[in-house]
Amino acid sequence: MKAISLIVAVLITATASAASPPYAAPIRPVTDNYFGVKVVDDYRWMEDLNGPEMQRWMKAQADYTRATLDALPGYPALLKRIGELNRSQPAQVTSVQIVGGRYYSLRTPQSAQSPKLYVRVGVHGTDKLLIDPERLPGNDKSHFNVHDYRPSPDGRYITYLVAAGGSEESVLHILDARTGNDLPETADRIDGDITAPFWRADSGSFFYSRDRKSAPGTPAAARRRNKPVYLHVIGRSFDDDPAIVGRGVSDAAFPLTPIEYPEIVTVADSRYALVIVERGADQRLRVYAAPVSVIKDSNTQWRTVAASYGDEYIGSDNSDQPVIALSGRYPVLAVAQECAAGADHETRSLTSGFAPGGGGPARPSADLGRLCQSRRALLARE
Repeated sequence: MKAISLIVAVLITATASAASPPYAAPIRPVTDNYFGVKVVDDYRWMEDLNGPEMQRWMKAQADYTRATLDALPGYPALLKRIGELNRSQPAQVTSVQIVGGRYYSLRTPQSAQSPKLYVRVGVHGTDKLLIDPERLPGNDKSHFNVHDYRPSPDGRYITYLVAAGGSEESVLHILDARTGNDLPETADRIDGDITAPFWRADSGSFFYSRDRKSAPGTPAAARRRNKPVYLHVIGRSFDDDPAIVGRGVSDAAFPLTPIEYPEIVTVADSRYALVIVERGADQRLRVYAAPVSVIKDSNTQWRTVAASYGDEYIGSDNSDQPVIALSGRYPVLAVAQECAAGADHETRSLTSGFAPGGGGPARPSADLGRLCQSRRALLARE
């Protein structure tokens, strides 16, 4: 595909002069003040996609693109070949999760408009369709898309997030895998950038983030500010869930600014949960920990793992999972990767939660670049 992209780029460069370029978009600066920082947007007018001027500009861009592509030598044959290559893959497979010997994945068959959730028992098992967004009630009026999911540790339930019509806001559903039906409780106001909820070991409750209720017409940025994390128990109304952490919720343990967003993460083989605090686009994190069994409300006593964004290395490995490597002075170690082949000793040390010889928390001696097969592993000891 890289070779095809290069060929297309060369051909477009060679034929670009065949069509008259579209007119330049007008610059109309609009200044906003975000927490004391002034940000200038030269193209705010483009947000009105139905405006006459925006419609004219998009049509000019489309006409220029069409004329440029049509002038490419051999373009029809090239387009046909690209289509053949795309259709040679039966399905696009993403978001693979392995829980309790079950292999879950989002698959987009060639004929499908959006990914469907499948599960198989064992790596060589037969795939079973669990969730098809095209069959969800209302899909005929608004195209649905499943953008994330998470099975409970025992496989009984699956939480999944559905967005309608390209919306940036999702609805949280809970599938009962035994019956194949959704539970009656759902939660709206779930930000599209949020991952699926993290389960507790009881498979009957989980932590999730949700926008606060706001008045109609509230800007999206304001709605998503100060987003708390809640604890939900199966069978209870989401509106009755207690807030666990958030600005104005857990200030006694760790105050948050308006641009900081907390998330509670868990894994089945650890009795600890972590609060991971992100700050805008900053790759670094603040981290706090507590035993899952004591987390019931906003009075939870959180243990500090990394109070400052500058504590040791706390960041990302360019995947959707954070990597946290902490020095020995911290009582909790959290790593989002499993050591690759050739680092078996370190893998055993990390998954046990103890350093070799019974010392402080384990810390991998290998370079973080050797770590692979992204998944969260939360390791803790008192």
